[in-house]
Amino acid sequence: MAVFKINKLKLSVIIGTHDWERKEKQEILVDIKYQTDSMEAIETDQLENSVDYESICNTIYDEVTKSEYQLVETLTAHILDLVMSDEGVEVATVIVKKPSAVKHARYISVELSASRTE
Repeated sequence: MAVFKINKLKLSVIIGTHDWERKEKQEILVDIKYQTDSMEAIETDQLENSVDYESICNTIYDEVTKSEYQLVETLTAHILDLVMSDEGVEVATVIVKKPSAVKHARYISVELSASRTE
């Protein structure tokens, strides 16, 4: 089983419940960790036998940047669903960090996980 990590994927989204948050996109950071059986990809050295992390990132970017969210947990769940939509992903964890959420904190984050065996 191979573990892939995508760190600090930057996305600009409408996120939040305050009026000022609904007017302009804010930058969020997304960390993704997923596991996949990579034996066929290792043996063949062919992308079609692997989970394409670039495709996952592009799908997330395309879907999320055109959407609007009230809650960070809703956004996190949507990204997790997008990652899990690739049938090669066995287990995934998504962490969304919102830097502008709390005045004296670097960021708040929400973490969600999913597994095909659950």
